[in-house]
Amino acid sequence: LAIPMGHDPGQHNPGGYPHAMRSYRSGGTPWQVVIDPEGRVIFDGFHVDADQAIAFFKAKITEMRTG
Repeated sequence: LAIPMGHDPGQHNPGGYPHAMRSYRSGGTPWQVVIDPEGRVIFDGFHVDADQAIAFFKAKITEMRTG
């Protein structure tokens, strides 16, 4: 499953917060934000249930392929 993944190390000043953390108002790290191809945030949270995430992505891929 090819999924783009990003890492935002933050600003190079003391107390600087990463751009992604400010933009998506995350609560810390690790934090996951999933953005669909249309740019909508479809998940924004701290805990991810692996089985639910796999099922979700499989369903989304099927949906995208079948239109």
